[in-house]
Amino acid sequence: MAAVLHRTLAPVGTTGTGTFPLGGLDGAKSICLEFKIEAVGATPTVTYELDGSTNSDGSASNPAADVWEQLSLRFTNPATAAKLTDTQTATGTFIYWVEGLDIRSFAKVRLNVTANTNVTFSARLHVREV
Repeated sequence: MAAVLHRTLAPVGTTGTGTFPLGGLDGAKSICLEFKIEAVGATPTVTYELDGSTNSDGSASNPAADVWEQLSLRFTNPATAAKLTDTQTATGTFIYWVEGLDIRSFAKVRLNVTANTNVTFSARLHVREV
């Protein structure tokens, strides 16, 4: 049976924007992003994406030399169209599956929060290995 790893991308209580990289994913067969909006203020909005890199240094570093590709994310409901970015405006937990791991792989990923107004969040990856 394949192991499932649960790894933190952004810790509980994260605010603002930025990138949150995670390495050691060379053997991932499936990747699930769990993005949780914990609290909101006035006129909240947060926009984010998940990027992948083939840089195989095995670390969670985010050097300028890395080439990042936006990953296609699909909600738990397979009838919902996949998207590269998502924007949320209310509290809740949002689950996405990375598409295309059957034909490509990534050594590391990063959560990239590009806009954030009055949102406190956390994020985790759930990774099924070979």
